[in-house]
Amino acid sequence: MDSERTYKAIFEAANDAIAIYDAKTGAILDANRTMCEMYGYPRNEVKSLEIGIRSGGFPPFTQEDALRWIRKAATEGPQLFEWQAKDRDGRLFWVEVNLKLAAIDGQNFVLSVVRDISNRKLVEEELHATKDYLRTVFNSVHDAIFVHDCDGRVIDVNDKMLEMYGVTHEEAIDTSILRDYTAADYPVDAFPLLWKKVLSGENQFFEWKAKRPRDCSVFDVEVFLTKLRLPGDDVILANVRDITERKLAERELRATREYLRTVFDSVYDAIIVHDPGGRVVDVNDKMLDMYGVGREEALKLSIIDDYSASDNPIAEVWERWKKVLSGENQFFEWKAKRPKDGSVFNVEVFLTKLALPQADAILANVRDVTDKKRAEDELKAKSLSLEEVNAALKVLLRQRDQDKNEMEGRIVDNVRKLVLPYVERLKENRLEDEQKTCLNILETNLMNIVSSFVQKMASAYPQFTRSEILVANLIRDGKTIKEIAKVSGVSENAVNRHRQNIRNKLGLNRRKVSLKAFLMSFN
Repeated sequence: MDSERTYKAIFEAANDAIAIYDAKTGAILDANRTMCEMYGYPRNEVKSLEIGIRSGGFPPFTQEDALRWIRKAATEGPQLFEWQAKDRDGRLFWVEVNLKLAAIDGQNFVLSVVRDISNRKLVEEELHATKDYLRTVFNSVHDAIFVHDCDGRVIDVNDKMLEMYGVTHEEAIDTSILRDYTAADYPVDAFPLLWKKVLSGENQFFEWKAKRPRDCSVFDVEVFLTKLRLPGDDVILANVRDITERKLAERELRATREYLRTVFDSVYDAIIVHDPGGRVVDVNDKMLDMYGVGREEALKLSIIDDYSASDNPIAEVWERWKKVLSGENQFFEWKAKRPKDGSVFNVEVFLTKLALPQADAILANVRDVTDKKRAEDELKAKSLSLEEVNAALKVLLRQRDQDKNEMEGRIVDNVRKLVLPYVERLKENRLEDEQKTCLNILETNLMNIVSSFVQKMASAYPQFTRSEILVANLIRDGKTIKEIAKVSGVSENAVNRHRQNIRNKLGLNRRKVSLKAFLMSFN
């Protein structure tokens, strides 16, 4: 009797819901207080309820499913499973059910111990959702992620790693970082020390040559290692980024910089890049040669204080720099100075704005014009000498013209005084017609010499022949074709041809102008 009371007290005081079922029918024979409270039924009602009433009512939580579990416990041994229960208000909740066959007074019963696991299930669902979220994040990051132990054995990877290395998840697990994912010609001895540092709390960041296991292709990666605390042991998380394109861009940029530097250093002029205050930022090789300085020294010096002669208009420089920075290029001559010996030389300077990433700067293109200035000075001296010679020649030419005019005057005066009087005396004699004609022509020609008609004709029309000038002179004096032919000793046809040539050369062939009248205008 005492043992029965003890059993009853324990039965009622248990925190878990306890029920006793008939092993054959599944009918509930007894239930403790916790059972009644859990389901919200009084004890007298609990015993009359079918199991299906206290179950979810949908597969696999139906009356038939519950009876199957009871029979299984009676025939196969203890059963432990989760079940979705329902209380008197229709609220569904999760329970853990432990069924075990028990013999009381020689009869077999199934003892059911039920524990409410709603909170545990809620935690499990939240944990599962968190795991799904973290796995989604894990697989969505841009970089490949390895989780491996201190020996380099891979424990987990994300989807980006599978894509980057061309493997499946099954192939990736339990592989080796050193053997399977590192280029063959790369030293791996340093890894154990790196991993040891990471596990001691010191993160690591470096570049590496990675390898794809299937085709052994090699590519550049950037690796960040950090310690990851797991329940079992500390492991290493490796964040791997493919930097193949970046490395290619860096190589191209380096090649471009080398090319531009080669061009920069190969140009004929000195180039100085300086800030708005005149502090030198960069120079080319020509500048070093022109100013006689080394590169390190050149970058420490100032445009105004060290590279400009003291007699330059320094205030003008600041104004030019201001204009350049506003977008207005400048070109001017300047007196440059070599810092070491202070020697001054002439230069031409072209300034333009240079947009640099940090700030705008000024690019000065400087050309040594010492030889040019020397040549200009020599040319000026020669020009001055030539001007003096030219002035002397002009004086000589004026003197020659004066002498010529005086000589012509004496000739004309002599003809008038010494020749023409005798022609007049001959005309007073009795002469034959031909003699008279010749005498008239002689007089006319002498008068032409005096009047300079022939000189004027020859000067104005250099294309005239001597015969054409002679014929023109006789036509001007009013001689007929026959008279001209007789005096000249040529045929009348020849005189007519000369006459026509004269009209053509004077531009009178299509004009109704008297040739004699036209020629008289030269007098």
